[in-house]
Amino acid sequence: MNRCISFLKRAASFCLRRLRGLLVRREVLLGAWANALHLNPRCCPREETLGKIAAGASIARFGDGEQLLISTSLSLGFQPHDRLLAKRLRQVLRSRVPGLLVGIPTYFQHDMPTYAAFAQDWIAQHLRRFRWQWVRQTRCRRRYDNAHVTRPYIDIQDKAEAARLFGLWKALFAGRDLVLLEGAQTRMGVGNDLFDAAKSVQRILCPAENAWSHYQKIFAEAKKSEPGALILIALGPTATVLAYDLHLAGHQAIDIGHIDIEYEWFLRGAVNRITIPGKYVNEAPGGSAVKICDDPVYLSQVIARI
Repeated sequence: MNRCISFLKRAASFCLRRLRGLLVRREVLLGAWANALHLNPRCCPREETLGKIAAGASIARFGDGEQLLISTSLSLGFQPHDRLLAKRLRQVLRSRVPGLLVGIPTYFQHDMPTYAAFAQDWIAQHLRRFRWQWVRQTRCRRRYDNAHVTRPYIDIQDKAEAARLFGLWKALFAGRDLVLLEGAQTRMGVGNDLFDAAKSVQRILCPAENAWSHYQKIFAEAKKSEPGALILIALGPTATVLAYDLHLAGHQAIDIGHIDIEYEWFLRGAVNRITIPGKYVNEAPGGSAVKICDDPVYLSQVIARI
């Protein structure tokens, strides 16, 4: 009986792998076909987007979570669906504002093989459901910026470039006054050297979940930032809208996303999404169970709590 059960488990696992492989190949072929017909949105390489940011541009980024909120009435684990949020996201995605980059994923560009196997699975599932929503909501003749500029490590097959890209980010932060808009348990840069070369670091702590429900308070506090400060925002889809609004208000604002967690995974040589002690990691099982941080440097950087 045990041998029979073991055989059935192996057979089921084999069939599941084959099915996933077929789904990935289907999306690769669809992507090639859509590219040939110039239907897919285009976006530039990470380095080009990073260079524009270094030159003073702001960026609002879109990924699978933002698309889910735009195209369905479903919620994310840390952000309930909100009709106004979905409307604002659509507005930002369509926008053409000087100095504001609109970043989208690269996986329309027939580059599926550049992603790690586990990432290919979820990308294929996402594209199976949302490919044509992306096509309808973007412009094929427009060259978008790279939303994955803040994610140079965990999903990528060849991780050799990650060290160089993190080095470019750290050079960008060097000598700048940084204002971090982050979840109360995000703690960007704590325990690593990501911001060590910055001139100063200030933090505005926001709700770890459903930041959108406090949008006006967060925006009002962020607008108090000194001219010339670089505002880094890690608040899920709320960050996409905040980067847009803060840019219009005259600030350089970066929807920085998971850059700190990516860097932590890079430092640990992680091959899967894992929890990071002391930091909220929404993508890892158990990542929302975070202890209180009593680091005196971190606490001294907090200038406001929402």
